[in-house]
Order: sequence, then C-alpha cells, then structure tokens
Amino acid sequence: MPTSWSKDVFSSSYAEARDRFLESAAQAGAQLTRYEHPRSGPGGEALSTDVAVLGGSAPRSAAIFNTGAHGVEGFVGSAIAVDAMRSGRLQSRPDDVRVVFVHALNPYGFAWGRRVDEDNVDVNRNFIEFDGEPPKNEHYDALAEAIAPPSMTSFTRVRSLARLLAYRARHGRAAAQAAISRGQFSHPKGLFFGGQRPSWSNQTFRSLLRDVGDGIEHIAFVDIHCGLGTRGQAEAIHGYPVASVELQRARALWGPLCRNATEGEASGPALSGTAKSIVDEVLPHATVTAMTLELGTEPALKVLLALQAENHFHHRDECRSVAGQRARLRLRRVFYPVEDARWRAAVREHGREVVAATVKHVGEAVG
Repeated sequence: MPTSWSKDVFSSSYAEARDRFLESAAQAGAQLTRYEHPRSGPGGEALSTDVAVLGGSAPRSAAIFNTGAHGVEGFVGSAIAVDAMRSGRLQSRPDDVRVVFVHALNPYGFAWGRRVDEDNVDVNRNFIEFDGEPPKNEHYDALAEAIAPPSMTSFTRVRSLARLLAYRARHGRAAAQAAISRGQFSHPKGLFFGGQRPSWSNQTFRSLLRDVGDGIEHIAFVDIHCGLGTRGQAEAIHGYPVASVELQRARALWGPLCRNATEGEASGPALSGTAKSIVDEVLPHATVTAMTLELGTEPALKVLLALQAENHFHHRDECRSVAGQRARLRLRRVFYPVEDARWRAAVREHGREVVAATVKHVGEAVG
C-alpha cells in the first residue's frame, strides 16, 4: 500500500476500512450495531454492515449517511465517515440530533472488489416492489449483448463499443446513459441487474432504518457514491419536482451542489429502485430529505468498459486468471483513484462540507 496515504482515512481493503470505521466510531463515543452477512470475504474474513450512531437518548432529528451500496464504491464513503468521526466536529451537535453512519451496505461487493452483491444484483436498483411484474427496460434489452458482451475478444469489444456509440449518436447521451444504467430485471448476468427478490442488503437496510429512525421527526439522508462526473467534483443528486417543498428543502440543505436527475441536471439519469427512495416508506412518520452524493472519478465510458470486463471474467469463473485480476484492478481504479492526491483532497473537502451541512440542517429543523 502506498505510504503517502497508508495512515490516512483512505483504506486499501474492506477489512482495513472496517477496522478504521469501528476504531473511529469507538473513539467518537458512538453506539455500534453489526448486521452479519452470510458470506465470507476473499481471505475468509467475516462480512457485515456496521452502523455507528452518535446522539442523545431522545433525538428528534437524524442525519443518516449510507455507504457502500455499490460495493467497491464503499472505500470513498468509508473515508468520509472515518474522517467525520475522527475530526471531533460532530461532538458539537445539539443533544437532540442523531448522526448515523452506515458502513458497507453491500459488504460482499466491497470485500471482493465488485460493484454488485453476491448474486450480481445492483443493490441500488433493488428497492422495488417484487410482488408484481418488475419494471421493463426495453432499451437495455435491445442493447444487452453490447452492454455485456458474450466474449472479450478485440472484435467483440470493438463491435460492442460501435453499437453503443451509434445508439448515443442516434438518441443522445442522456437517453443512452438511461438505457444502459437505469436498471434492468431481465438479464441476471448483465450489468445494472435489479434482482428477482429483495437482496440481503435491501432487507438489512430496511431493518437498520427502523432501528435508527424510530420516533425521529426529521431525517436528512445522504447515500454516498462515486464514479459519475468530473474527477474531484461533487453532485447532490435528487429527483424532487420543480417548485416542490422537497426541492426547496434540498436546495436549502445542499445549495449549489444540488442536481435534479429528472430535469437532466445530473451526471447520471433518473433511477428507480434506489435506497434513498424508500426511506420515507420505511419511516412514514418522518419528514425526509434525501439525496445521492456523487463524487466524480472517470468519464462514463471508461467506467462502463471497466464494468464490462470485470463482469465478463466473473461470470466465467476467470477472476483469478491474469486477465481477470487485471479487470478487477481496473474496476477498482475507476471508482477509487486513491493514488491521486488532489482527488483525495477533494473527497475530504466535499465530504466535510456535506456532513457539516447535513448535520446543521437537521439541527435547525428542530431548533
């Protein structure tokens, strides 16, 4: 591990990130709860989602920060959480404000270096009703073999890219991005697969929300992700209707970082089945303001190509081959360019800004 950041808040593995999270939470006086995952990590280590809660015995408001829904993206959220708890700045919050950090909602993906979970499910597309027919994504269906090619030969890679670029030229960047990444429920070995049933992470998230949100009047929820957008820049992505009360709250809370995905302002498309979309469903007694904090790393096409390759080798049980290991390392690097000192500084800065603004907002809501 590079010595320039080895003692920083940025970790090199799930196990190290978890240790740092637990240590910083204990030092901050947080109450810790562990939700054990049924699978193990690559070294046989136990996996879990860990929740740190700071706050009084009768809080009226809560700031909840969720990390690691997309596995390998968990390094960024972990760093922000550890930095916040180590800093001591949270100790000055009002007594009736609860601060919650959810570490590694998808611990399997985090530990194994995948964006998805143990069943190839994109956790942040899995929060839908599975009682009826799942949502259709006919545009993904039409592009399925181009999005997740059957092989990784030079010919198939070029053909795949040509089809995707032709679709973008014909329909526009936003439409192409939505077709690919909005989520799909028909191709279990494809990309952005929403699953066929509630995932372990889905069930765990609902359970922990009830545990930390019971009786809370106002909740500000931040789901931390990375990958989309210009490297080092941040977006607070939401989907609130124009002129709505919810949009006013979001803008008052996160200011110029706010981007409306439904209006085409964000670096990514509007999504369904996200974690943030169910917070008010699970906690109907609370007023909820929710957003996705997206921290940019690499251009969207570079990220997609890395996802393609990693997905291909995983489903052919070639993860341990030289090509498979390269693909997994490439995936990690597009989501976690930790060797870049400027990027690390930007993550710290944006993380501190958002944590401070969120905690301040819930404090003012009950002040």
